[in-house]
Amino acid sequence: MNDTLSPVAERLRSVSPEFHEHVRANFFDKCPETMLVFPLHKENVHADLGRVLSFVFDRTPVDGHLTDEMRTLITQLGKDHRKYNVSPRYFHPFVECLRDSLLTLCSDLQFKYLNGADTALGEVSTLLARSIARDDAAGIPRNYTATVVDVQRRCRRISVVRLKTRTPIDFQPGSYFPISSEVTPGIWRFYTSALPPTETGEMEFHVRTNEGGLSSVPLANSRIGDKWLLGNPYGRASIDGDRDVLMIANSVGLAPLRSLILSQVGQLNPARVHLFFGAEYPGELYDLRTLWEVAATAPWLTVTPVVEHDTDKWWVRATEWSQCPRGLNLTEHGTLEEVLPRYGTWADRQILIGGPPAWIPDMRDALVEGGTPPENILYNAL
Repeated sequence: MNDTLSPVAERLRSVSPEFHEHVRANFFDKCPETMLVFPLHKENVHADLGRVLSFVFDRTPVDGHLTDEMRTLITQLGKDHRKYNVSPRYFHPFVECLRDSLLTLCSDLQFKYLNGADTALGEVSTLLARSIARDDAAGIPRNYTATVVDVQRRCRRISVVRLKTRTPIDFQPGSYFPISSEVTPGIWRFYTSALPPTETGEMEFHVRTNEGGLSSVPLANSRIGDKWLLGNPYGRASIDGDRDVLMIANSVGLAPLRSLILSQVGQLNPARVHLFFGAEYPGELYDLRTLWEVAATAPWLTVTPVVEHDTDKWWVRATEWSQCPRGLNLTEHGTLEEVLPRYGTWADRQILIGGPPAWIPDMRDALVEGGTPPENILYNAL
């Protein structure tokens, strides 16, 4: 693809750690005061920098002028960057660090690629600063403070944390938020509220802990009264309302789909929804009880649990939240990728997928191989 800046993108992918460290060190050397707003662990400072720039360069013509799609993406990144409370004046020195690092690590590439990358970075800098200034002028808060009001450990690896914001946040069901906290300063991770917007500002997040996770473990172990910091929401997975819906939730990927389901409660003509809720172990179907309770009063909702293993390991620590109602056991066995194609092609459904980003392509491929039209499949991609 020599009509784009893909050679620069490939080089960045091959030297991503070196590029990340080079930019980070140069930027903090030029602007040491910004170290106060970024995480102490250097691997979390602009950790996705190389990946994001590679994505942009792959889709940018050799002349370096960004496409409309990339301009939209960069504008959104600028909006998201407001959560750091960093002044737009830092974008120029930051982009200069990007340019220096690119020149150092890509010096053997043809001049047209280096020149195009330089032009693209200039446009990136302008768009980032402009998007921040525009939202500031519009009075949009840079972030929101939420207080933890309840924490439930549903099983060993999954906690449900409920919070309340000072003022309700306007967002669409299925949107995701960048989240930090008092105990994870400067470290941001994306989570989706499992509740649609409420007039009282109540929100609920499902946190799966990762071994040694710098963010997930502290968030899962939050205490009542702890403060979380939420950036502005973006992205959405919506129900189009024109056809029946298939929802596929892998573990805490349930959150955005649950929000959409609850947003339909009380509607005059809700779409019919068939939800497949998957987990490794039965005890990790951590919100099954809630889903059964909703389905009992919502005839348009069907819930099918799916587990990879028939019984729990000793360490799962199941709670009553994963229990099926007495006398009712409709659980399927296998992975979601194995189970869903058994039901047919789902060609007449809108399909929404929630789960780990690395897993979603596998689920999508399994559906397509089973005859599902690719255009029917939607998901929020971070």
